[in-house]
Amino acid sequence: MLNSSNNIPLVSIIMPAYNADKFIQEAIESVLEQTYRNFELIIIDDCSTDDTFKVAFSFKDPRIKIFQNKENKGVIFSLNKALNFAKGFYLARFDADDICLPSRIQTQIEFLIKKNVDIVGSYYMKFGNKSGIVKNPIHDQEIKTSLLFFNPIGHPTVLFKRALFDNGLFYYKDDWKHVEDYELWTRLIKNIRFYNVPKVLLKYRVSNGSICALFNNDQYLANIELKKNLFFRFFPNLKLDTIELNWLERPSMNFNSIQLEKIFHFIIKLTEENKINEIFQHQILVKLLVSRMYNSMIIKKSNRFELCRLYVLLHFKLRNFPNPIHLFWMLIKGTIK
Repeated sequence: MLNSSNNIPLVSIIMPAYNADKFIQEAIESVLEQTYRNFELIIIDDCSTDDTFKVAFSFKDPRIKIFQNKENKGVIFSLNKALNFAKGFYLARFDADDICLPSRIQTQIEFLIKKNVDIVGSYYMKFGNKSGIVKNPIHDQEIKTSLLFFNPIGHPTVLFKRALFDNGLFYYKDDWKHVEDYELWTRLIKNIRFYNVPKVLLKYRVSNGSICALFNNDQYLANIELKKNLFFRFFPNLKLDTIELNWLERPSMNFNSIQLEKIFHFIIKLTEENKINEIFQHQILVKLLVSRMYNSMIIKKSNRFELCRLYVLLHFKLRNFPNPIHLFWMLIKGTIK
């Protein structure tokens, strides 16, 4: 695990690949250009029907190790297979159609040590069919609380300690297809510390062939089921139905007045339960709930004044819910139309 000549820890970069011959060359080159030199790149070709294996095999760098599944087994199988082959002190995740910035591995190792955490992700830049920088929550408690609402860690950005795998904590479950990373993070909430480096260290390709594009509805349903399990684990006294689950997953959906009233009582009950259990930091939880209420009010085309009314009630019910005066100012100015 250590380079005997300079004591620099080995990093295993794991890359599942399927029909990625158009992009994998650029992805591999971005790994080879890393400022951190002591790595192995483990590529699992999932029985591609194009030239993915041929392109990967054309690289002669001895740090690249290529394995090919005899049949198409899916990304979860390929990821777990790569984990078993990895020899590094640190392990990093990467996709065959993305691009690592040159300082990615070096920067993440430095932050992992400096912040004394177990898993680090980073900001990342979307390119292709969509563009923009994704700035996920940075600190451990922000990330853990955010998991109640969304996945705050870019899967192909992560680097983590090998000990998590050796101790049986870091592995992907077959029954969480399309959300295998989200499920993994929720499973690790009580065991480890997270951190997202507040720098763009990866370019994330958005294309028609990406998982999000191909399986959007399947991913949505899996996220709903995941949240149901997550809340049952941490808040067993909370009884969530379809309305609350849909609001947790997509606050921009249109809800009628009766449904919004249910959401209001759910928010109150959630904060009360969290104060008792003290699992998540109260102020961070309230901040995320406020953000979701804002999203609901700004995006929705109906029931905005009902939402404002509920927001005011939440302000008086919950100490940390921000003063609603600025909210009405936004309404007057037309920010919320």
